Amino acid sequence: MCSSDLENLLDRNYYENVISNVTPLQNQGRLYKKFLLLEIDVMNIKLILKMKQENLQEKTIKDLIFTYGTIKKQTIEQLLKSDDVVKELEKTALKDAITEHKESLSELELQFDVFLLREAAKLIKQSPLSVDTIIGYMFMKDKEVKNLSRIVKAKQLELSDE
Repeated sequence: MCSSDLENLLDRNYYENVISNVTPLQNQGRLYKKFLLLEIDVMNIKLILKMKQENLQEKTIKDLIFTYGTIKKQTIEQLLKSDDVVKELEKTALKDAITEHKESLSELELQFDVFLLREAAKLIKQSPLSVDTIIGYMFMKDKEVKNLSRIVKAKQLELSDE
């Protein structure tokens, strides 16, 4: 078992656990569950984009996809078969995540991260007296820590500011 298989297994276990704990919370967890499913969708899309760039077979990619998101199975199948994943995404609910067609995978990933940050901000604004505020804040802080880690790593590697 390679490290990416182990990482995928841990992610799958994490999301299964979180979803099973959120499902019994009727109204209180509604916004969080919606955000969580959106996060899974974005993770699946990023995975498809990365794996297609590596020219992996459809079946290999399909085995790594999480089945919990809001994107329908047939749409995932279409994304896996398509040569232009971004064009296919414009037919889904994630079309708002792509502000303009980017050629670079890192630019697309950045657009998806910004989209999730906007959605996390909505969690904070929509129900300021609920646990959704804390969850939105935690997600935003997590992204901030990851960004700072990337900056530090880039400085260590002596990369240019661009």
